[in-house]
Amino acid sequence: MHVLRQAAEVFEQAGCKTKWLTLAHIDETVWETYDLFHSGKLGPAFSARYQHKFRLDWQPSGPTIRSAILLAVPVHMLLLRFHYHGAQREIAVPPGYACSDTESRIWKLAETAFGEAGHDFQWLRGVPLKLLAVRSGLCLYGRNNITYCEELGSFIELYGFVTDMDAPKQIPWYPSAQMPECAACTVCAQACPSACIDLHSPIIHAERCLTYLNENGGDFPAWLKPSAHHTAVGCMICQRACPKNRGHLSVQTVESAFDKDEIDAICAGGEFHDLPEKTQKTLKSFDLDDYWPKQALSRNIRALLAKNE
Repeated sequence: MHVLRQAAEVFEQAGCKTKWLTLAHIDETVWETYDLFHSGKLGPAFSARYQHKFRLDWQPSGPTIRSAILLAVPVHMLLLRFHYHGAQREIAVPPGYACSDTESRIWKLAETAFGEAGHDFQWLRGVPLKLLAVRSGLCLYGRNNITYCEELGSFIELYGFVTDMDAPKQIPWYPSAQMPECAACTVCAQACPSACIDLHSPIIHAERCLTYLNENGGDFPAWLKPSAHHTAVGCMICQRACPKNRGHLSVQTVESAFDKDEIDAICAGGEFHDLPEKTQKTLKSFDLDDYWPKQALSRNIRALLAKNE
C-alpha cells in the first residue's frame, strides 16, 4: 500500500487527483458503456460517431497488468488572438482539446512514478474514463453530463495507466451519480444554446449538443442561432455558466496566433495536405488538425468570423 501511495503522490504533487482501480472495475464500465450505446438513448448518429472509441477487448498486450490508476488533470483554455481585416479577433479552444503537451507531461510523471521503481506501465486506452471517474469517486457528473472533480471543477482531462502493481485490496466503488447541487439548479440548461440539456432525464440530447455539432462536419442545423458560435471546436457555455466552476478556469493567451493568409486558407477549406505548410504547422501546434476532416474546423471558424462582423 505504501508503494501505491508513493506512486499516486507523484501525480498529486503535480496538481492531479488520483484513484486506483481494479481490472474488474474497468470491465464493468466498458460493458455498461456498450449497453448505453446500444440502448438508443444517445441517438444513432452520436453512437455511430463515438462508440468505436471504446473496446470490449481493451486490455493491452505485453507484461502482466494487475491494476490501474485514473487521473484528473487540470487543463487550460487557449485564447488565440490575431488581427484580421483591421480588427483584433479571438478564437477560444476549450480545455481538453489542445492537450498534447499535457499528455507528454503526464507520461513523464508516470515514468517517475512507475518506471523508476521498476514497474511496467502503459496508457489505459479504449475505456470510458468519464464513467470510471464517477464510479471510482474521483468525479461526479453535472446535469450537462460533464465530469466535475472536487477542487478542479470540470476543466479537467482524464488519463489512466495500467500497471503491474498489485491493486489495493479494498477500493470504493459507487453508483453513477450527479452532483447533489444539480438537483435544484438549472443554470446550465438555461444557458445551453442548443437546448440539449433535459431537466427530466439524466442523459442530455447528445446529437443537439454544440460540442457534437462542432466536432462533426456538414451544415449546422437551421435551428442553431449564429450567436451560439464561440469556440473553434467544442463548447464552453454550460461549463462557464456553472456555479461549481467559479474560479477554476485557467486561460492561456496566444498573441498573433495566425496571420491573415492563414485565416484565409483555413476558411477556404479543402484538403489538409493542400494547406500551406505554415498553416498546417500552426494548426498542429494547437492540436486542431484532428478537427479538419469533413471541414468542421474551417466551417466553425467561418461561423465565428461571420458572427463578429
